[in-house]
Amino acid sequence: MQKQVVSGDEVESILWNGGGAKEGALARLVELVKAERSQGVEAEAFVRLVERGTQCIDVRSPGEFLRGHVPGATNVPLFDNAERAAVGTCYKHSGRAAAMALGMAKVSKKKEALWEALEAAAATGVACVYCWRGGLRSGAVAWLLRRRGTEVHCLAGGYKGFRRWVRGVVGDCVEASRREDDRIDLALGGDEEKSDEEIDCSRKPDPPVVIVAGRTGVGKTRVLRALRERGRQILDLEGLANHRGSAFGWVSEQPSTEAFENEVAMAWRRLDPTQPVFVEDEETHVGTCSVPKGLYAKMRDAELVGRLVASLDQRVRVLVDDYADEDPAALARRVEATTTRISKRLGGDRTKQALALVEAGDKKNFTRLLLAAYYDKLYDAHLAKRPRAVVDVQVPEADPYDADETARRFLEALNLL
Repeated sequence: MQKQVVSGDEVESILWNGGGAKEGALARLVELVKAERSQGVEAEAFVRLVERGTQCIDVRSPGEFLRGHVPGATNVPLFDNAERAAVGTCYKHSGRAAAMALGMAKVSKKKEALWEALEAAAATGVACVYCWRGGLRSGAVAWLLRRRGTEVHCLAGGYKGFRRWVRGVVGDCVEASRREDDRIDLALGGDEEKSDEEIDCSRKPDPPVVIVAGRTGVGKTRVLRALRERGRQILDLEGLANHRGSAFGWVSEQPSTEAFENEVAMAWRRLDPTQPVFVEDEETHVGTCSVPKGLYAKMRDAELVGRLVASLDQRVRVLVDDYADEDPAALARRVEATTTRISKRLGGDRTKQALALVEAGDKKNFTRLLLAAYYDKLYDAHLAKRPRAVVDVQVPEADPYDADETARRFLEALNLL
């Protein structure tokens, strides 16, 4: 007796109605999803589509999205955090079929709102879609969108494949265990994943790296952005990390290290490999964000390093000016916390002196004290570890700071004009 093929309408019924479909609809859904996966695009091609403006939909839970996602993606979660956890628990105790049925039931309860969000996210008629490993979540959404005329590109290997691509672009990254994410994917019809060798992590050659170095307050970030205004390509790690790496610390909430790595990889990929890229000298961390190990190695091995040199008075002016628009009370609290954090290195007497200056609102003398007693020593030790010679570039003694002239001098000193 010939086996009856379950129709697409019946498969869609189980997706939206959470049950009541004829026997075999779940199996048919898995077959259709596998067909979608066979049409998936590798990470490099997926990234190109996103960078060209194709709308990108991440169907993972909000918690997964928050930890890290493809830059520019919109989160349209099939499950919220609690629902995702419930599906994983069901899979662990009752198996795949029960977990898939539970997942469909949860989706059916919010089908109108979910479909409205998907239609809005794919309003242009072309969409990139991904989940954790390119399994049932993204496959089902892709299939539904295609049935309604949307051109869909699924990410082969899902977000996990994208993270492999990130490592291929910027080198080793910090990777936490994601066994729970894998279990959710297997619960929803996923297969065992590809090996690393089967994932396309191809990339362009690296551009030569030029380091903009110098003690805290010499204006490295200002010069870096002036170089960009002059048509040079830069990698602004502090901007990507939403951080100011100086005596006064944070700008606002920073991304996770994983999200930072994703942004860095996308920025690095856009660089012209035939032209130098200017990068501000950094330690292994930019605030709470870890610099990818592979990128940090490139920065440490850079053949061209220009060290901006400025007087202490000018550096104090630069730092105080950088934070002039901040709320005085909030700045005082943050500066006090920074001082307390480094108190062991400052010593008891200097810590008391620094805190007294904070309380008095004397930003200039507080900054002068921290530079001389802490930050200069720290940076000089960092710079001394560089394996190659450093070219000094004198910052013009000007008020206001002349970033463009300093950038010109930097290029001239390194024979890059």
